[in-house]
Amino acid sequence: GGSSMVTSLGGALDVFGQLRTASNASADLSADSFRLGSRGILTARTGSSLTINAPVANLDGQTRLEQNASMTFAGSATAIGPTTANLNASLTAGGTFTNLDTFTITSGTISAPLFFNRDAANIFGTSALFGSYTNDAGATTTIRSGTLFVFGSLTNNGTIVGTICAGCAGSPPTLDLTGSLVLGPDANLTMPFVDALVRLGGNFDAAINNNTRYDMARAILQLEGTGAPQTLEAMSLDRGQDPTALDRTIAGNFPIGTLRVGPNPSLVRTVDTRDNDGQPGCEAIYVDTLIIEAGSTLDTSACVTIYYNTLVNNGTVTDETKLVPIEPCAADFDGSGFLDSDDFVFYLDQFTLGCVGPGEDVFGANPSCVKSADFDQSGFVDVDDFVAYLAAFEVGC
Repeated sequence: GGSSMVTSLGGALDVFGQLRTASNASADLSADSFRLGSRGILTARTGSSLTINAPVANLDGQTRLEQNASMTFAGSATAIGPTTANLNASLTAGGTFTNLDTFTITSGTISAPLFFNRDAANIFGTSALFGSYTNDAGATTTIRSGTLFVFGSLTNNGTIVGTICAGCAGSPPTLDLTGSLVLGPDANLTMPFVDALVRLGGNFDAAINNNTRYDMARAILQLEGTGAPQTLEAMSLDRGQDPTALDRTIAGNFPIGTLRVGPNPSLVRTVDTRDNDGQPGCEAIYVDTLIIEAGSTLDTSACVTIYYNTLVNNGTVTDETKLVPIEPCAADFDGSGFLDSDDFVFYLDQFTLGCVGPGEDVFGANPSCVKSADFDQSGFVDVDDFVAYLAAFEVGC
C-alpha cells in the first residue's frame, strides 16, 4: 500500500504467490529479471500503478489490471498466463509485449514498440495500442463491437475477426491503423457486417490466397493518409463486368463493400504485387460502392481495373478508363449467375417460340415465353438476334 518499493540488487525477483497493489496506491519493483510463477497472481488494483523495473519479465501466472489501473514494464514482457485489463486500464512495456495465452482488454490502452499476439487477444469497447501489432500464425484477434486503434502497423499471419457483442447496442467492429495492414498468404480477415470498418493511414498489402479467409464484402475499406502515397493491392480474378464477382463465396473473388479514399486528402495507388487468385494476368478490384473524396487522388496507372456498382467521384482519377461499372451479363439468359450451356439452350427455346417480350410471342399469345429473344432489341425476332446472342455467348461474361 501507499508508495512501496521492493528491490533485488544484482539478482532476480521471483513471485510465486499473490502480489498486488492496494487501490489508488503505487509500487515499484526493481531487479535484473522478474518472474511471476505459474501459480502467482499479479494484480494492479483499482486506480493503482505498478512498475516493474527489469530488462525482462516473464509472467507465468495471471496478470490483472483493474479499472483505471496502470502497469509498466521497463523492458520486454512475456505473458505465458492470462492477462486481463479492465475499463480505462493502461499497460506499458519498454520492449516487446508477447501474449502466449488469452489477453483481454476493455476500453484500455497499451503502449509498447510491438504487441506480439501468439494466442488469443480479445478487444472489447474502444481500445488503443501505441506501437505496432503482430498477430502470429494460429493466433486470433477478436474485435467486439468497438474500435481497435493501432498507432503503428499491423502484420497478420493468423485470424482477425470482427464481431458484434450479443445483447448490446455496440457499433460494428472497427480496425483503425495509422500505418499499414499486411496480410500474409495464410491470414484470415473477417469483418462480416454492414459498416464494419478497416481504416488505414498506410498501405493495404494483402497476400491472402483463399477467398474463404477474406470477408470484406459488406464492410468499408478506407484509405486516408497524411500525404504520403498509399498502395492498394488488387486481389480478385478479373471477371470483367460480371456481377457474380461481388459474390465472396466464389473462388477467386475478394470483393469489398465500400472502398473510400479520403476524406483527408490522400493519394492511393493500385498495385498487383501478390498472387491472390492463383491465375495468370493482372488481378482486379471489385467494390459495391467506390467513393473518392474531394482533394484525394486515385492513381490507376497500374494494370488494375476497379469494377463498381456505384461511383461517387469528387476527387481525381489518373486513368478513368480503369473504373468500369458492373453490368448484368446479357448472355446469362437464365439469370443463374453463371454462363453455361443452359443459357444457350434457354435462349434457343425462346428464339424458337419467337418471343419478343416477357410472356408473349410474335402474335402476343404464347404463355410459354418467359424472356424476350429479341436480343438486339429491334422489335422483331429474327436471325440477327440469334447471331447477336451467339456472339455474346462466345465472348462470355
